[in-house]
Amino acid sequence: NSAASCRHPDGRLFFGGVNGLIYFNPDSIFIPEYQYVTAVPYVQIYSHRIDSLISMGQHPTSLQVAAYPELLEFVLVCNERIKPDKVRYRYRLLGLSDKWNYTTGENKVKYVHLSPGKYTFQVQAMPLDGHLGEIFSLPVLVETPFTETVWFWLLIISAIMLVAYAAYRY
Repeated sequence: NSAASCRHPDGRLFFGGVNGLIYFNPDSIFIPEYQYVTAVPYVQIYSHRIDSLISMGQHPTSLQVAAYPELLEFVLVCNERIKPDKVRYRYRLLGLSDKWNYTTGENKVKYVHLSPGKYTFQVQAMPLDGHLGEIFSLPVLVETPFTETVWFWLLIISAIMLVAYAAYRY
């Protein structure tokens, strides 16, 4: 019978079809452990000092950015080949937030006006089958402007004190 099915007490499944009967034991099916690999092959930085987008090299291991970038954009990829456009990602920027954020179909993550400091960008692929890939981590250093360093302010205070002393001596 076409479209007939039955489960045997020992666990085997039987299916009737136009060409006969098909049966198998679901426990004997080999399902390989497929590991999803997530990567950030491309990072775009837009800074107030530069008028165009800068692209970093393929698979950066760390990222150093000028102070207060106007836009920092990570492009995400996964080794899912069947439906790569359906892959969702979860990501976070440690140092800014510990909570995971989720994409809704796009493969780009954007951050605007990051404060100076050390961050770690982490991302995981979430294909349709729901298995999470390994966490991809990318250290990000947003440089501190010279005018916000302790040495700059010590220099300014020293200069003011020197001018005050010179005026006093005069």
